[in-house]
Amino acid sequence: MTQSISMRGVRKSYGSVIALDHIDLDIRDGEFFTLLGPSGSGKTTLLMVIAGFIRADGGSLKFGDTEVIRMPPHRRDVGVVFQNYALFPHMDVSENIAYPLKLRHVPAAERRVKVEEALKLVRLDGLGHRRVQELSGGQRQRVALARAVVFAPKVLLMDEPLSALDKNLREQMQVELKRLHQSLKMTTVYVTHDQGEAIAMSDRVAVMDNGRIIQMGKPRDLYETPESRFVAQFIGESNLIPVSVTGSTVIGAGADLKVGGRIDTDSSGQGFLVIRPERIQIVKTHDGSDLNRLSATAQEVIYRGDELTVYAILTDGTEISIRCGVHHRAVEEICKPGERIDIAFHPEDSVIVRPT
Repeated sequence: MTQSISMRGVRKSYGSVIALDHIDLDIRDGEFFTLLGPSGSGKTTLLMVIAGFIRADGGSLKFGDTEVIRMPPHRRDVGVVFQNYALFPHMDVSENIAYPLKLRHVPAAERRVKVEEALKLVRLDGLGHRRVQELSGGQRQRVALARAVVFAPKVLLMDEPLSALDKNLREQMQVELKRLHQSLKMTTVYVTHDQGEAIAMSDRVAVMDNGRIIQMGKPRDLYETPESRFVAQFIGESNLIPVSVTGSTVIGAGADLKVGGRIDTDSSGQGFLVIRPERIQIVKTHDGSDLNRLSATAQEVIYRGDELTVYAILTDGTEISIRCGVHHRAVEEICKPGERIDIAFHPEDSVIVRPT
């Protein structure tokens, strides 16, 4: 049985430094929920408060209907995968995985069965006798995961478990972790600073900064409709074009622009139009469509294997990037450095956020 998690007014300070600033949060039963943010944003502190390894200064933390804010870690029934895996080098794989069961006084015969099941779950069948030092990084990560779930905890917590892996292995393990979550349906709270990881794996994501949750929602919503400049820049790559808004008129880069998404400016009507690089087209002629159109000067075209990235400067001096599939080979002919190009994008692909 898994558990929902709810927080109200959770706070934590270290002297004058506010690590958690009155956090309100609801994580659904069986959800894969990610805390995403830069270093120092408070995401790991929040995870450790859920685990019970850090005591909050105040607030409420409930697993289901049970208040756990003052409950010691060993009574919370949570499995934890740490960033460095925290495996015991003097134990073999099976002994590492069995350790939580031994602490809970599970009989030896039952421990062996549960360890074998956990090894199969993480696809390490037959490696129970290996020493930790004999394993690859990806295998160690799987052992740590098996140890965290072998006793069927109600909540699984993971603190940047893939950060030590190389890019290819990290992407493989993202798929493995998602598969495992779908199999176990265990309430999972995952910490990362990697926005690609968060988007690929999560049911919902909370973006944190300076001890606060800045925006929370499904990965697609965060990517397509950021509510602030911080989220727009942190979640994926964004072009931010300075605009001035008066009534229903939006002016940016010397042109009247239409916006299909949200519009949020400061008191003077200033803001930034957010448009993703892959949503911009390079056009040759005006086709009479309802696209926003701007002039730019090409600076550089970078071949990246699966795509081309065009860097350009708008008439107001704003630097932008445009992503094109490699099948657009003509782009390299059109976008020679120093030459003028016309770009276009659909109004509904943009939103306007405050300058700060």
